[in-house]
Amino acid sequence: FPSHDKVTDKIVIDETEAPFIVEMFTKYATGEYSLASLTKYANTLSYPTRYKKNSEKGYFITSSGYTKSTENLKWNVSVIKGILSNTIYIGETNFQEIKKEVPAIIDKETFNKVQEKISLNPRFKEKSRNFTHLLQKKVFCGHCGYMMYGHIQTNGKDGSYLCSSYSGSKVKCGNAALNYQKLS
Repeated sequence: FPSHDKVTDKIVIDETEAPFIVEMFTKYATGEYSLASLTKYANTLSYPTRYKKNSEKGYFITSSGYTKSTENLKWNVSVIKGILSNTIYIGETNFQEIKKEVPAIIDKETFNKVQEKISLNPRFKEKSRNFTHLLQKKVFCGHCGYMMYGHIQTNGKDGSYLCSSYSGSKVKCGNAALNYQKLS
């Protein structure tokens, strides 16, 4: 968590958050922590998430434009992974193809060890894209408004779009799959 010094216009180390970053890198590099267990551990510490720290009124606006409360914000796996993948902590940052040097708080050996461990995590490997779903990100559920995603049956031929509330959401609108043939 670097900070931006408005007087000097330089990126400086946030000394209150640097120990948290160093601890996350160090623990993950040991191989004793998965991203999930490291995230659980991070949530036992007193370091607030960025939104919680920077919110003056206890609310923030998501990238989708929703206003949410910071009350129940916790560290999540994607944020911890983002921290562990960020080259700013080894003193490198790129902005619009301009490389800037910034103060480093993680040595390159630890950083590279962490990157290797992340690259071996099957959750973050690029998934095979054997099928093209022509309406991907363009079809939305008529019941709940969630995006529908393409799904190919095990026979490899028949496909349908499923409501994304079907997997990973508490909403579970119950909308049936929309078969590709019905869209023709």
